[in-house]
Amino acid sequence: MSSKVQNTRRIVWTAIGLAAASLLSINAHAGDALAAAQKTVDYTDLNLAVTADVNVLYTRLQAAAKAVCGSVDGRQLRQVQQQRKCYRDALSAAVATVNHNSVTARYHSDKGIRVVERRASMPSRS
Repeated sequence: MSSKVQNTRRIVWTAIGLAAASLLSINAHAGDALAAAQKTVDYTDLNLAVTADVNVLYTRLQAAAKAVCGSVDGRQLRQVQQQRKCYRDALSAAVATVNHNSVTARYHSDKGIRVVERRASMPSRS
């Protein structure tokens, strides 16, 4: 496999990491926060024409989004909301970066993401 193909089959989340750090108000030096909030997902071992491999990649992307966004105290509603938004944004950006129809379809079939998106698009009650 050519190095160009291998390079395009890797995802680096620098921008997502910065967003995660600012969203969660991580109390660390900028360099430390950036280093802690980056995740690379290598999928050169997968064939995205195979459904099982798409599911493996999607699971890796979910794990990376969770790692990037961290965990919060479940009693702090605002922090929980920020963490969930960070996770959705990181996962969405990762899927967009992969830019493969099968992975995008898997993302759109994710019931957890779809429920949250529907709630977010609902008009607020006044």
